[in-house]
Amino acid sequence: MAHHNTYDFLSSIHKRLPWFFHHNRILNLGLPPRHKPTPENTVQNLFDQCDQITVNPANTPLVDVTIPPHEFSAPNHFFDVVLLHHNDQHDQHLTEKLNLANKLLKPQGLLILTHTSPNTPNRQSNIHQLLDADNQFHDITWSHNPDQSDLYFAGIKNPTSTSSPQPFTPPTRYHIAVTTLNRITDVPNDSRTDAHEQSNYLHESIHSLMEIAAAKAFPPDFLQISIFDSGSTDTSFLDPITKQYPQIQIHHAPRRLTLNENANRALQHAASTAQHPILMQDDIIFAKNALLALDQWIQNIPETSRDYACLTLWNCASIGSGDYPEIPHDAFWGSCFLIFQPALALAFTNSFSHPPDEWQREVQSGRCHDMILKLWAKRTNRRIIMNPNGLIQHIGKYSSLCRRPDRTTFFAGDKHSSVHNPSAMLSQTTSGEFHKAHRPLNVSIAITCQNQSRYTDQALESLLQHTQDDDQYRFSYLLLDDASTDDTPHIAKKYSHRGVSYWQNRKPLGLTSLWNRAYQLSENADYLLIVNNDVLFSNNWCHTMINAMIPRNRAMGGPITNGPGHVDTQNVRNFIPNYQPSDNPADIADTVQSLVNQKPFKVSRINGFCMAFKLDFLKMAAHNRSNQPFNPRNEQFGGEDEIQERFNPGPIVVPASFVFHYKQVSVGTDRATYDTYRLRGDESQSQTKTPAAQSHNFYIMSTLETIELISSRLQSDQPFSYTRFGDGDFLLIDGEPEEMLHQNSSALQNELIQALTIEHENYLRGVGCAYKEEPGMEDGIFARFKNDRKIQSILARHTDTRTFPNFNPFSYLAVFNPVPLLNFLQKHIQPRKKIFVGSVDPAPIQKVFGPIDHHIQIPPTNAYYAMNDWYPKLQSAADDDSPLILIAAGMASRVTAKRLWLENKPVQLIDASSLVDAIAGNQTRTWIRKKGQLAQKNLGLT
Repeated sequence: MAHHNTYDFLSSIHKRLPWFFHHNRILNLGLPPRHKPTPENTVQNLFDQCDQITVNPANTPLVDVTIPPHEFSAPNHFFDVVLLHHNDQHDQHLTEKLNLANKLLKPQGLLILTHTSPNTPNRQSNIHQLLDADNQFHDITWSHNPDQSDLYFAGIKNPTSTSSPQPFTPPTRYHIAVTTLNRITDVPNDSRTDAHEQSNYLHESIHSLMEIAAAKAFPPDFLQISIFDSGSTDTSFLDPITKQYPQIQIHHAPRRLTLNENANRALQHAASTAQHPILMQDDIIFAKNALLALDQWIQNIPETSRDYACLTLWNCASIGSGDYPEIPHDAFWGSCFLIFQPALALAFTNSFSHPPDEWQREVQSGRCHDMILKLWAKRTNRRIIMNPNGLIQHIGKYSSLCRRPDRTTFFAGDKHSSVHNPSAMLSQTTSGEFHKAHRPLNVSIAITCQNQSRYTDQALESLLQHTQDDDQYRFSYLLLDDASTDDTPHIAKKYSHRGVSYWQNRKPLGLTSLWNRAYQLSENADYLLIVNNDVLFSNNWCHTMINAMIPRNRAMGGPITNGPGHVDTQNVRNFIPNYQPSDNPADIADTVQSLVNQKPFKVSRINGFCMAFKLDFLKMAAHNRSNQPFNPRNEQFGGEDEIQERFNPGPIVVPASFVFHYKQVSVGTDRATYDTYRLRGDESQSQTKTPAAQSHNFYIMSTLETIELISSRLQSDQPFSYTRFGDGDFLLIDGEPEEMLHQNSSALQNELIQALTIEHENYLRGVGCAYKEEPGMEDGIFARFKNDRKIQSILARHTDTRTFPNFNPFSYLAVFNPVPLLNFLQKHIQPRKKIFVGSVDPAPIQKVFGPIDHHIQIPPTNAYYAMNDWYPKLQSAADDDSPLILIAAGMASRVTAKRLWLENKPVQLIDASSLVDAIAGNQTRTWIRKKGQLAQKNLGLT
């Protein structure tokens, strides 16, 4: 935006004249480039579902035409709103721009002017005179920003006797501009077709189009056709057309035009007269249902794609992409059928008239329009939508250029049979390219559950790991609970700080009630995905699914899965015959890699365990049904079948989007043997797992995530404990001898197991396994233990939890990222009243953690076996003013945390053993010997 005052002025106009900001044609002339416009800080986001063009000399995002604003061309009275920005210091064309804005603005249209210049006398009077504001405009508003450097004008253009003040109503819905190529100037003489062949192609093309229009009884204003000849020397080939179809307009060129020049004038003419200007070549034939299918497809394009150009594909599309080097690119127009919105067509043609350097060579050589269109769309962040159905047949004016006989088989049969057999053409498909919309799409993902909190916890963690916001999508997350009686609300609270919203029915109402609630809570989204809680996700599963749905204009989609239930078309075994189910993330990633090249396909229905919906479809389904798209009578089963039978949305299955499905967890039924895969602990329903399925799906927080979690707990007045379990703890829990600082005993083993198995959101267990190695970690310096997989196995046998804090956040941050640690200590530790439990001198400890109010001295080794001596002292001190306990007692730290927790002591405890050793200079750990001095330096001790 030029200036926040400018935005404020436009917002005030928006509030006063809101109808100008909806469903109109908008022209932005000369928005200042220095502010690097984005959708969030430009005027574009003030307009709702409007067809916009932005003109600016600078090649910046959201600029559609990179030319000086006063050089822009468009039909008179074309735009509903014109916004004109002028800066005297950089542009001396104010008069020209004002005249252009007035000419392009419709009667009763809105002109907005922002004028930046030194504060000169009579500036407002001069502009008022240049605009002839008294005669040309009414409802005028003038404004200045506080320092008077910017001047703002808004006014509605007066109606005239020659122009209607009514909203623009095009005389046709579709205007097809047919361009004919001058064979002599544009095609080498040794390979051009003759005039007779050219006449036949054009006549067949027009005849197929007119025959369809007559057969379908379209209204007279549905279609208009104009032929633009590029200056052919002999125009007799047009005579049969004019004789048989006198209503078709013929536009001769005053001179020989290049393909691009002719396309520009044809497209501009069509854009000025139609809702949907179409640019096409003179040698294509339409299938019998092409116009009807085209019309239906256009009307169903998502509203988020309002800035679009549609490339309708045809049977020999790859010629235009250079697969056949014998065909000269300067003589072939690859995009033989283009559909535009009017303003976009003008932006496109203006770009051709003033091409930027990046495609100057292509324009000069007459290179394919689709290639130029893609370059332009990528630069301006506009959409290109590829129609996946081949609705037209390219009959090949350059077929004679195929030197080798076997190349002729590329053309799909006889051109005449293609007209009468449209199904042959409709089966022709090819891949397309999809560019991002101006704004990211909003996608709501709803997880439904009833009890089974273990699965819910795992599904939410997997969802957040594999679904990330980017420039294309913004995600919101819902957990919808049908009156669970287990600890599901605690699971929901666990994820609330990570953006998961929670809804719980007060009494059980059934699965379908949750689906309807998901829709009602997502009405501002573009897409809604509804998923069971017994799933695991593959990376970018959601991006992949929606990216497949959008260009195919599908209202519903689903993934491939291991547990497809009654919809076998979603069975991963159709693509991987020897597939063995595994919930190991690495195995899921391998499965997706095997599916990545599989193309989406249409099916009659999909399974309800994971469904993606275009929200407009659900809005239609909810109409006149109490805002419930799914029939509430189907409480638990059949909801997905009912909505698909009622509307037949033609869903697609996207194999590259894989979702692992445990299947029928909550209702406890199995429809096939491959559906009986379960989490460990569900042995009554589990089948024997394959060796690949023996791993465990743990998520260990990063060091920073752990510090943030501990900080949030310390800010409350609730009892809290953070304790740490390293490799020695797990080996002792498993009954192996421990050779570190404690002797092995069954008593210590039992107490460690008790400490590990406490389940509460305020009792944090940092574990030394399965964590992602962060920068700087290497052997001896916080790297994973060599027996990591064994530790995971031990942990999995003793707890159902799959998400844990990191067990080494303080030490790692002290070495590699001290600023967050120092901030944490200063805010949450140093001001507190503290008890220190440890064997080292408390003096250096106080320099880092702040004053120690009470020191509980413990032995330097085997502290657990001396707990009868020192633990009562801690109990007594812990009753005094709810202190913070810092403990460095090895395995006894875990036991201490467990005992205080079970005794309901009103304390908060942090196990900081490893960092305390480094502060004290104890060389008990390899990382201290290698990095201890750096940690001390970072903490201000040296």
